[in-house]
Order: sequence, then C-alpha cells, then structure tokens
Amino acid sequence: MVLKGLMITGAHGWNEQGVEVRGSAHATIENNLIHRNTHYGMALKVFTGYVAGKGNTIQENGRGDVYPEKLLFLATEEGGALDRRK
Repeated sequence: MVLKGLMITGAHGWNEQGVEVRGSAHATIENNLIHRNTHYGMALKVFTGYVAGKGNTIQENGRGDVYPEKLLFLATEEGGALDRRK
C-alpha cells in the first residue's frame, strides 16, 4: 500500500484512525497531511509487517498523532522504517 500526497482527515466511527495498518501489510506513507481524526493520525494494530515513510504532517488528532511513538519518523524529512517481519 502506498499513500502519497493525500489529505486524510475526519475519521470517526468504526475506524477512528486516519491511517491504520494491520497484520503483515507493507506500507509506504509519504508527504501526506493527516489531521483531525478522532483517535490517532497513524496507528498499528496487531502488526507484523513493514512501514516506511517521511515528510508527513501529522497533527491535531484526538488521542495523539502516532501509535506507537516509534512511528514519529513518519513526520520527519529524513523519514525511516519500522520492520516487524520475522
């Protein structure tokens, strides 16, 4: 999954995260505006995959911008990755 150059806002109801990545997914998240979601801007749930990204603006989300905090690299220009594959 690649999310690039999007505005992700207003998530509420069943999935209250702006972006939620689960299972063994592989995701690249770059240069998005992720804001004003009910829970987190970006969250991992039961995650055993790979996520990379950079340059996102993640702000004004109800419970926080990212979960877990290891995802803070997504909002930096240099970016990074989190690899939980076995």
